[in-house]
Amino acid sequence: MDLDTADTPIDDWKHLKNYVDSKYHMRVLLPLNDISCLKSMVEPFVYGHVSLGYDLVVTYIEAHAKARGALRALTNEDSEHLDIVVQESYKN
Repeated sequence: MDLDTADTPIDDWKHLKNYVDSKYHMRVLLPLNDISCLKSMVEPFVYGHVSLGYDLVVTYIEAHAKARGALRALTNEDSEHLDIVVQESYKN
């Protein structure tokens, strides 16, 4: 999605952050998790939400590290364009 056009920055994190940093879900679900009759329904959702958020963040970090390594391996010399892509990946 971010590499569709050359004039837009790489901003994957903006898209993922909406899920990972969903304060609304936690603000609503965590108090419900304290109610004993609802806990069995709410707890799996909370766990799943936090677990998926963790997986998204870890995969995002690993993918960016692998992509930077692959880009560096593709060029034998320093490239201005490569430096721009790598710097954007660090920012995002």
